[in-house]
Amino acid sequence: MTTTTTTNRRRCRRYLLARHGETNYNREGRVQGTSGVSVLTPDGIAQAAALGAGDMPDDIVFNESSSSSSMVVAVARAPPITRTWCSPLSRCLQTYAAIELHEWQGRLRHEIEMSPLEIDRANWQAFRNDPTPLRLDGGKFASVLDCWERAVRNWKVIQSDAATSSDVAANADAHASSSSSNAVPIPSSMETDGVDPSGVVFVMCHSALGKCMLLQALGMGIEMEYEFGNCDCVEVEWHDDDDVATRWRRVNPGGGGEWRYIPPQR
Repeated sequence: MTTTTTTNRRRCRRYLLARHGETNYNREGRVQGTSGVSVLTPDGIAQAAALGAGDMPDDIVFNESSSSSSMVVAVARAPPITRTWCSPLSRCLQTYAAIELHEWQGRLRHEIEMSPLEIDRANWQAFRNDPTPLRLDGGKFASVLDCWERAVRNWKVIQSDAATSSDVAANADAHASSSSSNAVPIPSSMETDGVDPSGVVFVMCHSALGKCMLLQALGMGIEMEYEFGNCDCVEVEWHDDDDVATRWRRVNPGGGGEWRYIPPQR
């Protein structure tokens, strides 16, 4: 009997994108950006625990801000089991940091909106209506474009790592199967479009970055809107070598929404 190994499959991988739980800055209406000093509120910890109570993967990517790190801990400690996230797949990457908002960071949103400085008011209005052209730090830094470009790089790293790790696992499984007299061939449907059984990548990030990554997965542009609330989580299925994902759905809140299919790119 000939055994077909998973190394020949066109894999469809699963990714979970989630925003951290409520922080003290969120509650106060304060701009966080990359300041990294906010912490999860009790409500934020409860939100994270509720998210973590679901079927969460061992492969997790996050950044080093205090809210992100404490979010990971809260998710990991969620019942019914304690997750320590000691897997070598768990990693902390600076490219998953929040959007860089320079002179706004740490300030209350309504104070910026009502600032005596015209440039503050104009920039805030632009940020709310059409954030793409926004320039902060004396007009030198394109905050939204920087976030979008980091999201592009993040997907390349995540997908490359997922392919590498699952190929290693597949080869190991193939070796084990070939040495067994009871090896069972993989069904042809699994050889082409089956979801990769090697695991799901969970990406914990901030609102703006999560939005950019989701829009890119859906083949949409930077100008599109998507609201990423505290502890919102979406699931994306993405075939290897495709420009955009195949389908996506909201996982939290709501306990798993209907799949939405993405039209093929022309």
